[in-house]
Amino acid sequence: MWLINTETLQLEFFMNPKRDSYAILSHTWGLEEVPFQKDLTSAKWMQGFAKIERTCQLAKERNLQYAWVDTCCIDKSSSAELSEAINSMFRWYQEAAVCFAFLIDASLELIKPEVSSYGGCGAVMLEHLRGCRYFERGWTLQELLAPKHVDFYDGDWKWMGSKDSEFLGPLSDVTGIDSIYLMEADSIWSATVGTRMRWASRRVTTRLEDTAYCLLGIFDINMPLIYGEGEKAFIRLQEEICKQSNDMCLFAWTEQPDNPLSYSSFRKYRGIFACHPCEFTDFKEPSQQYFGYNFSGEFAVTNKGIRFDDIYLSALGNKTVLWLDYNTFHHPKRGIFLQRTPDGYRRSNSDKLAKLPVIALPQTKQRIYIQRDIPRQWENPQYADAFMFTFVRESGLRLVNAIPNKSFNFREQAFLTRGECFLGVLHLYVDESRICVICCLGRPFSADAPSDQPLEARYRVISAHSVESREISEKAFTGRREDIEEVYKSLVAKNCLGPKGKDVFCNSYLWGSALIIESDRDMQNHLRITSKKRTLNPWLNMVTFRARL
Repeated sequence: MWLINTETLQLEFFMNPKRDSYAILSHTWGLEEVPFQKDLTSAKWMQGFAKIERTCQLAKERNLQYAWVDTCCIDKSSSAELSEAINSMFRWYQEAAVCFAFLIDASLELIKPEVSSYGGCGAVMLEHLRGCRYFERGWTLQELLAPKHVDFYDGDWKWMGSKDSEFLGPLSDVTGIDSIYLMEADSIWSATVGTRMRWASRRVTTRLEDTAYCLLGIFDINMPLIYGEGEKAFIRLQEEICKQSNDMCLFAWTEQPDNPLSYSSFRKYRGIFACHPCEFTDFKEPSQQYFGYNFSGEFAVTNKGIRFDDIYLSALGNKTVLWLDYNTFHHPKRGIFLQRTPDGYRRSNSDKLAKLPVIALPQTKQRIYIQRDIPRQWENPQYADAFMFTFVRESGLRLVNAIPNKSFNFREQAFLTRGECFLGVLHLYVDESRICVICCLGRPFSADAPSDQPLEARYRVISAHSVESREISEKAFTGRREDIEEVYKSLVAKNCLGPKGKDVFCNSYLWGSALIIESDRDMQNHLRITSKKRTLNPWLNMVTFRARL
């Protein structure tokens, strides 16, 4: 750890500096910050030098020989040293004798005691503090929580108050952090994971990865830094929390559609993890008696997703709910909505938590897997409204052709419609017969239909040798809009499969903009109607067919 000698302004290295032997600065970065250099006096011309100089003066007034400032005391050209510093920073702030919090955009002269709801040195208008950049940055959160003694100074280095004085009330209000956690750093470990995430929910960082890295100390986590991983850093942080805690509040986040930092995509399904602390904005501190604390099971990170053991699932209407609290049947419970998919459970209706009535008795305890994140390919706009087919490859079944060929991704086995009106024909060889799966994406046409009415899907399975198959294949090849409309209207008239059709599969469900069909029984019944039962029965016993819209 590099420390500044307050007399010489030279950096000196200490392997394990004594507790309370140095002062430390908490601030927001500005222009011309002084970088790492052993002789700081050579940087007097830089704007950031004034902060370093003033920090050293205040430290000397408290008979402290050393001080630490993050701008110049970390050699950021060394990835190893940067990683060590970030993983140790919470402890460094915790072991400092005093922390000077510099609020560059605050002014004591603008504060009028008569309009404040607080007296004494706490006469600080909340509106004035809320406008300070210090309370909006991610890194300053741990710098506020970790030290025992924090003195606040305005932009002219005038003392405003300290964390353990009458300044505590306004500080708690503006940060949303209860006073007990501000006063006693060790008490933050008793706060739920969701509560600690909420403290960071309205804070931002310059680099996306720092959203996670600035919270390492608050969750007592150590993990390697990988700048360039983007939002994966926050996912990794949550995985590390899973390894050290069974606090179910980690999953009590809700999507924030109006916040650009929260996912706002066409998908209705999410993974089990939040994408940013902002999704804990609405998290409310639960009573320890009723929320999360009595979960005796286990959840663990696996290559299949997050495995939950000994958990309760309940049915709420036609939805499945995972419990987030386990201790009593006499109070309403909260949970998260889940939807089963071919790849395991995913979270649905992620903009809200489920409220279970008292009568919602659980099923038996069980083990389930929930995907940690949404599949990467579904973030690509070209997968909007895609038809995707998955076949268990057995003898007697193979894909012959897809029309139009340019719209079919053979690696993913999917028609990529790009969310537009679409007509595609999939030719399959089944034993000695060829069949066609007609996929049509269209919009109902009527005089009073709104122009933004969502597209609907229709499917039909017919013989590849029929006249109808040849005609539809030709129309799919040309891709003319009027041909697509004609085929769509024909399929609607025949009550073919689709979200609004009469023969929609019983076990179909929406996954984002995908309609998953995985019912062998319903597919078999449909094929018996449209194709020869004698030819297709052997195939139906060997293959799982899924279509996604």
